[in-house]
Amino acid sequence: FTQGLTYSNGVLYESTGLYGGKSSIRKLDPQTGKALQIVNMDPEYFGEGMAFVNGLLVQITWREKKGFMYASNDLGKAPIEFDYQTTNGEGWGITYDPTNEDFIVSDGTHNLHFWKFTDLGKTQRKVAVMRQDGSPAKKLNELEFWRGRVIANVWFEDVILVINPETGVVEKEYDFKTLWPKAERPVGTDVLNGISVSEDPDVLYITGKKWNRIYRVKLLAASPESMVPEKVEEIEEPDQEVAPGEQATEDSSELPGGSSATTETKNNQGTSESSEPLKDDDKNLSNENDGVQEINTSASPTDPNTSVVPTEEEVPGIPVNPNSATSTETPENTT
Repeated sequence: FTQGLTYSNGVLYESTGLYGGKSSIRKLDPQTGKALQIVNMDPEYFGEGMAFVNGLLVQITWREKKGFMYASNDLGKAPIEFDYQTTNGEGWGITYDPTNEDFIVSDGTHNLHFWKFTDLGKTQRKVAVMRQDGSPAKKLNELEFWRGRVIANVWFEDVILVINPETGVVEKEYDFKTLWPKAERPVGTDVLNGISVSEDPDVLYITGKKWNRIYRVKLLAASPESMVPEKVEEIEEPDQEVAPGEQATEDSSELPGGSSATTETKNNQGTSESSEPLKDDDKNLSNENDGVQEINTSASPTDPNTSVVPTEEEVPGIPVNPNSATSTETPENTT
């Protein structure tokens, strides 16, 4: 149940949701989709978005007003906890702007909240986001920072928005209806959710909740009337999961990548479904997608590793005991 997706140094990191011990933080091989490490959260937490900053993973939760900061090189280490507040008290998506050293957070409203690392969880400023038709961009979900812009999923819509973080203006709305057509998806597949940068500044990882695959989507420049994205690769995730906190075994099955394809991208507003499910339960939503367009901005591609916030070694409170997953120091949110 993908809630957050982020990338660094050849590794994808995923935050998953749902109550009852189903939420987790995961390390994935981006070439095969195999889980390299899984750490489950305690049943009372519903995992949401996650951002990578200098060796640290910052994760938020849905309604618990609690965030966690993990060492990315060992997810089993007990994380630092912090409290936060948003417009409605919820946490949905989070990303990091290394230029301004801002965490940018969504809460399901049309607002983006800006936090500083030195005062994590406290909103320094808030920007209202407006759709291209002038309406509030409600239900902003998973976020990524790319080329000076915030790119956002919208819960229950097959679109991705490109947002100017200074003004809140939605500069483009990408229609993703045909990336994985509804007729081709198995029963139980949920909504489009999950965007991450990759090792290639022109390629994004795209996925969804309960999807068994991740797409690498390359953005190709074309005329405004016909922006043409290219689906570089389709990576199916294995059915087998490693045990919580364990490393994947050598004989875990590798799944082949998919073939290349080209889909047409539209620059208009996406289409929403007619009914809305509960966010925290088994939403049997459709999620189709269309490709993505080149973002017309002079900003250079964002490297998630260029942040100047403290590294893991410089942040107090991260235990150095690699076996802390079973230590008495382990907080209640990990197992």
